[in-house]
Amino acid sequence: MARQPLPNADPHMDANIKLAKELLARPGLLASLDQNRHTGATNGRFSKADIQNFIDTDTLSKPGSDKALVDMMLKHFGALKGGFWSSSIKMSEFEALAKHPLTNDPAKNTLIRLARTVMDPQRKELRDMMDNVFGSKRDGEITRKELKTLLRLLG
Repeated sequence: MARQPLPNADPHMDANIKLAKELLARPGLLASLDQNRHTGATNGRFSKADIQNFIDTDTLSKPGSDKALVDMMLKHFGALKGGFWSSSIKMSEFEALAKHPLTNDPAKNTLIRLARTVMDPQRKELRDMMDNVFGSKRDGEITRKELKTLLRLLG
């Protein structure tokens, strides 16, 4: 479609041709639209549903790599850990946050979407590493130190 000449007799076709050219000029956007939100895999095609999923997804949860998610967890650690005296993110509270409906507060929605992304069943291995980065110790809590260590391990 992007190879078709402009102007065309149909203004709607012209708009589609311009859109196709713009998408091809932005390979990062094209890859993001094509990316499976659970696995990060691409298949070279995208649908209206893929575009809607991309639009509905907060910018913070768009990166699909485990490393990007761990980095986001670190950036939002203070808000995720709970109260001032808490030094860790409780997995039970994090899971409850993931089940929370979206609100009118963009900052809260960012945390909810991040929790949903990490708590996705396809991210079980990542969650286990967050809770168990130091060996067999599973305490249901994620510390800043564990996230930093995991970030280094993920490269």
